[in-house]
Amino acid sequence: KLQFLYFIGVRMTDLKQLYAAKCDELQVRRNSALYELLPTNASDLNELDLSMNVVGLKGLIPVLEVVVASPSIKTLNLADNQLTSQAATDIGRILKGHPSLNTLILNRNPLPLGGEALLELSKSNSALHTIDVADTQIRSLFLKLIDYQLKKNKKGGAIVITPEEAKDLAEAEAEYNTLTGFSFGNFGAQQQNDDDGEESNHSEQEDSDDELDEAEEQRMKEMMRLAAANNRRKTVSSEVISQRDMNNFEARVVSKSDEDTVWLTKTLEIHHLFSHLEDFELKIAINAMEPFSFTKGDEILSEGGEGSKFMIIQKGTAEETKAEKEGSRTLESPDCLGETDLLYSAPHTHTISVSSDQLQGFCLDRQTYRHIVTKSSAEKRERYIGFLHKVSFLKHMEPHQLTQLADALKSSKYSKGDTIIEYGSEGQWFHIITEGTVEVIGRKEGKEVQVYSLFIYHISLADDGEG
Repeated sequence: KLQFLYFIGVRMTDLKQLYAAKCDELQVRRNSALYELLPTNASDLNELDLSMNVVGLKGLIPVLEVVVASPSIKTLNLADNQLTSQAATDIGRILKGHPSLNTLILNRNPLPLGGEALLELSKSNSALHTIDVADTQIRSLFLKLIDYQLKKNKKGGAIVITPEEAKDLAEAEAEYNTLTGFSFGNFGAQQQNDDDGEESNHSEQEDSDDELDEAEEQRMKEMMRLAAANNRRKTVSSEVISQRDMNNFEARVVSKSDEDTVWLTKTLEIHHLFSHLEDFELKIAINAMEPFSFTKGDEILSEGGEGSKFMIIQKGTAEETKAEKEGSRTLESPDCLGETDLLYSAPHTHTISVSSDQLQGFCLDRQTYRHIVTKSSAEKRERYIGFLHKVSFLKHMEPHQLTQLADALKSSKYSKGDTIIEYGSEGQWFHIITEGTVEVIGRKEGKEVQVYSLFIYHISLADDGEG
């Protein structure tokens, strides 16, 4: 597991060759229509329309590598490709920082857990102005935040919003922060227009516009603060878990088959409420989950009612309905119910009833989840601060500064053979190895040679492209 973020750079300019090589590497079948469509010169690709092509999850990776290598591409259309939430994560990871892509079309793909990845993509790619996510099952709070960020990208900075929009945005941000435990911080911050040390050539009118943007930015922040203060959910649980309760808590262990354990692990490790947990913490949560079974017509959740359990469907279907709205939405494996019930007590916004002869799955109670997450956060912070204490150039930092830096670290997992830092590339992230070993490969007379191995607790910097 390495702490790192970076944008993949591809030097190969022959897109046909790049696509074929990546397909061979991943052992996926080439899409012949796409192969014929690709120009040899990467600069000639301005739009890539793969709607209704069903490229598949593994087949998507070579496509994204082609986009990365295309400096002039403006539009990527992946509508109706049966992509899943994992695809949204891959898109956010691989296309992060792309300099020219301004339109991403993902409509009619089931991406219920892809909202966070696409939100981060919209924040990191200032050129991105449109993300079409119609009929993707992405949560409404992410749709609001993504829409706001894309509007900012179009304008190049702050935007003017009404008090009602500010209230709506504040509620969405508050819900997101509750789910993740993190704040957007500079969600409304101005983007820097000039490089450090470069003389400004703005006209007086442009300077005046900048001042206006800053004023509007401050006004928007104040509106959001007031809206959040005045409209915060009144029913959110304010329970606090004490250190003593946390130390004394023991999660129950409910016996499960190996098949059920594997299925739960694969399903929950990409769920936004569980993906941040370490492997052993996820195992505790899975061990504590209990099986449930309902029959046709049973009402699992009722609109206006409250609950304290998170449920994940393994077999069967259920219908989600809402008063005053026509129609329903079908839920099936591996859809989840009662996600907010894990976080706080609040009235349900929908009614969910069993539509199949039988509905089976697993559930987890709020108390167990909150104890796991609270203990996880405390232990991670302490462990990460210990790592940072070993970094020589951080020794001058105050304890509260190290704590803030520790909270900013994110964990990632990689498999044997994955490239973390590429020789000759320009790096800007520093990595902490918390588990496992990596090999450092240098160059001698043009040939690759192993220099040394790095292992747990080693701190490394990727800042000069020499390794």
